[in-house]
Amino acid sequence: MNRYTQEQQIAEWLREYNSYKAGIENLTETLNDLSEEGLGINYDKDPSGPTNKFNSRVENVVIKIDKLNIKHRIKIMTNIVNSVDRALASLTDIQRKIIISRCIEGKYYYQFCYQLCISERTARRIKKEALHQMSIVIFGKE
Repeated sequence: MNRYTQEQQIAEWLREYNSYKAGIENLTETLNDLSEEGLGINYDKDPSGPTNKFNSRVENVVIKIDKLNIKHRIKIMTNIVNSVDRALASLTDIQRKIIISRCIEGKYYYQFCYQLCISERTARRIKKEALHQMSIVIFGKE
């Protein structure tokens, strides 16, 4: 992966950063729901036993595969969020503010450059430098 591709990947992760965090919470909640007792109860069919639970090996295998898939997706998203957090921590304050404002919050340059007392051109340059620095933190030096 070349430098440009790495920086584009980081920019994509930054755009989706808040979605990743919300997705981790939702998938964790879904995983907890799957783990709760009572999964597999079906009141539409006749009771198959005294507990009114419908239980089959196929259903249990599907649930197990689904749990593994959800755990894998949580792990991938957590790794991305942690990598971005570490990379953001390595930036200077001004770099971090520009990256958060532009890439994560999706603001236009004119919306935050005045508050930072810098020009839009300078903000673009700093953003480019910050993405390069983040690519070194996340992917290492080539």
